[in-house]
Amino acid sequence: MTPARSHGGLGRWVPALAPAVLGLGFEVLGRPIRALALFAVAAVMALLVLVGVPVARWVEAAVVTVVRALVAVVLGAAFLLVAIPAWCWRTATRRTPLEGAQGWRATTAGLGGAASLGDQTAASGATISTRVLAAVGLAVVLLAADYGIGWTWDRTHPDPLGVAAQPALDTGGVAGDPGATATTLPPDPRTSVPAMASSPWAAQYFVDLRGQEFGYWPFTADRPEDYASRYINIEDWVRRSWEPPDASGAPVVWFFGGSAMFGEGQRDQHTIPSEVARLAAADGLPITARNYGQRGWVHMQEALLYEQQLAITSPPALAVFYDGPNDLQAAAMFRDAVPSDLHADEYAQILRNKHIDTTQLSSADADGGFDLVEAYSEHSAVRKLVRWLASQPAGAAPSGAAVRSAPVQDDDGGSSVRNGDGNLIWGSIDDGEQGIEIYQRARAISRFVGDEAGVDSTYFWQPVSTDQPAVGYAREHLPKGVIDLSDVFGRAEGDVYIDTTHTNEAGARMVAEAMWARLKPQVEAWYRAHR
Repeated sequence: MTPARSHGGLGRWVPALAPAVLGLGFEVLGRPIRALALFAVAAVMALLVLVGVPVARWVEAAVVTVVRALVAVVLGAAFLLVAIPAWCWRTATRRTPLEGAQGWRATTAGLGGAASLGDQTAASGATISTRVLAAVGLAVVLLAADYGIGWTWDRTHPDPLGVAAQPALDTGGVAGDPGATATTLPPDPRTSVPAMASSPWAAQYFVDLRGQEFGYWPFTADRPEDYASRYINIEDWVRRSWEPPDASGAPVVWFFGGSAMFGEGQRDQHTIPSEVARLAAADGLPITARNYGQRGWVHMQEALLYEQQLAITSPPALAVFYDGPNDLQAAAMFRDAVPSDLHADEYAQILRNKHIDTTQLSSADADGGFDLVEAYSEHSAVRKLVRWLASQPAGAAPSGAAVRSAPVQDDDGGSSVRNGDGNLIWGSIDDGEQGIEIYQRARAISRFVGDEAGVDSTYFWQPVSTDQPAVGYAREHLPKGVIDLSDVFGRAEGDVYIDTTHTNEAGARMVAEAMWARLKPQVEAWYRAHR
């Protein structure tokens, strides 16, 4: 009879020491969330040991059970894949599979013989601790289960495309699957919202939108690649706009902003810049609109692009800026009023060979080799659970479509809005205060740049379909000279918004009408000065 194993002394602390050591390893590797989770497990195990719970004995029993089950599965598979085919071969040919092979000789041995499978003398004389075998077996089973569960989840729950903000390096808008294309993904949910009901082109439009690609550009972080499609066309930073029949000698107006100025939800000929150009032509004051709107940009990026373009091309007659929600969202990323773009954390992840907001979390290393740890972590169920827990505020776990606009509690007690990936959009008064402070500093830069080039700059504040404290604070504290368009839609809000910040073409037309009412005197003054 095998004597009972003792779990006294250091042995009883193994269930607590093992996760603690792993946690230290992750801490050294710069993975604080994983380290914290393992330290928590170690603390729980230590507490159980202190109160007398035989954790080590339970773990050993569990390991033995799992290993026995694994051995049964392996032996069963071997029987099906080896023993049965060998028997069939022998029955059909009257020969054994190894008969005649060099160095092989069929023998028989009793269960108690020296050649039996369980006899240690049949091996080289080396012995392996059953505890070590049990630990290795348990580790293999747990790792396989962790990977298998995560892999299954990734296959059954592909990451949706975010509505509030697009990835800075979104290669074709395809999240998570480098082999997928814009047409193989589920339709953009905005295709079927009521505001797009009268737009039969919507499905193809959002396919075109997903096809847009970006590259790196100094200081602005990203730059749109030249792009040609049915409804979206971009060349040298500028999205195509409507042009009057005769634009020769017409003043050039540059339009800057985020995705709302870019025209997310609108075809080339019906963006805000296009509609302003159309209104100007109808009033006999034609202009040439250049749409520099960039998806996901904040005003600081626009000011830098403004400076860069003025350095390499002739200045425009007017510059128009249209901002708001992106600046508030970026401000929510930091506790201090630090200027940032919306994808700062994403770039940080990319620099570590990771890309957030997609299921493609790993890539080849700097030398082009294969990183086994990264390949495993891509589908690790434990890693997904820890990241999810870390992204959820206490007492709130929204899911589905509601998470895109549901207010949740920040660490400081404020209310914030998060999108489907758990990223902050805007919310607390602190977010509004920081957003306005950063916006005002960025606006000082763009005004200085424009003044130096002799360009008049006009600033508009973008309407949104949410009434969070940050939005209200921002409106009440807009810098002098910024024109607030928040009430431009009136009772038509439900008919124009396709999500929290973007509108259909009717909404773009309404914004353009409000803008043109303010820009018309400036354009008239330009024509008087150039006649």
